[in-house]
Amino acid sequence: MKFLPDILGSLAFRSRALRALGERGAVGAGGAFFCAGLAAYGLVRRAVYADLPELIGRPSGGIGLLLDLNLVQALAFLLPVYVPAVVAFGNALSFDGTGLFFSRQEWRAHASALLPLWGALCLVTAPVQWLVPHFLIAGYVEISFGILFRSLLLLAYTFWAIRTLGRLSTCAAAGALLLSALTLPAYVLISSYAPALVLALLAPAADGALGALRTRLAGRGERRRIRRNLEALTADPESPDAHLELGLAHLRRRDPARARGYFARAAALAPEDARTHYLLGRALEGERDWEGALGRYEEVLRLDPEYGHGAALREAGKARLHLGKVNGAIECLEARLLGRNDDLEAHYWLARAAREAGDTGRMMFHLDFIADQARSSPRGARRRNREWIRRARDLRG
Repeated sequence: MKFLPDILGSLAFRSRALRALGERGAVGAGGAFFCAGLAAYGLVRRAVYADLPELIGRPSGGIGLLLDLNLVQALAFLLPVYVPAVVAFGNALSFDGTGLFFSRQEWRAHASALLPLWGALCLVTAPVQWLVPHFLIAGYVEISFGILFRSLLLLAYTFWAIRTLGRLSTCAAAGALLLSALTLPAYVLISSYAPALVLALLAPAADGALGALRTRLAGRGERRRIRRNLEALTADPESPDAHLELGLAHLRRRDPARARGYFARAAALAPEDARTHYLLGRALEGERDWEGALGRYEEVLRLDPEYGHGAALREAGKARLHLGKVNGAIECLEARLLGRNDDLEAHYWLARAAREAGDTGRMMFHLDFIADQARSSPRGARRRNREWIRRARDLRG
């Protein structure tokens, strides 16, 4: 169980531990740890100010205490409002072409790292709140060492986390943190206005429901296509096209193992068709069988070197890189870029290969090319290439 050691490592400003939390993508576990830390801090504060109900209120029942501790309000603000804003502002200020957008994967990485980090900071500062209760209370305004200490730690660690997770410069991370303060009125609204809280809670649920509906409708259409191709296969078991279409349907459903069987049969029925070998290579790549994938891509290059405008060269280079054949990978990827220099994926893998070869200059050349191309490309192209723009930023470190 590396969850707790990674939290402790994050408190020690260890970038690897923080990124491990993000890569784990455990938003639920991170949210639970955040709630535990915030609840501990809130309960200590209630105990300290037990004789000052104007500060802590007098909740009735468990739900009242839950709301008084701000657990629900905090999650309703952080997950759908603050974390997306931080990621989007960081992407925009990185000036690498990603713009004011973020992916679900980026959101999960930030949420699963920031939430437990914030929870741990609440746990760390709870004893301070207990030992040094306050130094000023003016009416409904409380200024305590605990709150001041926690606020300073939250600022410092959030800045560091934004910079580390987004691979941002110091200026970009500071700008993202400052701009994220624009979301604070939303927290005030969610905390003080019940309909706003309900709306904030329903928004993610509605988004999830719409996503599930889209997935279900797309899956229904995919099932109809599979059924039609199965009928075609029943009518003609030796039809390579029917096998190809079934393989493609399973590949779109992220089931490379089943896709591989259909593509392999299509390749056996039509051994001179470059497309069947290319798709079989993609299925094998999806199963992380790089040796098998490389064999298929090399067969494509033998049959039709220009298939897919040379896409097989890029895939062969990628496979060779994963197999540790760095020189062969560089050769394939450079050949791909001779025909399609705008292929950002090929530039990314060539940068990776250059890093493996110890050629930092060549690596930076291709990473700079990706950044320059992203900044000058139309928005639609940037969206299509966002994965490689993001990976290039990560590789640059």
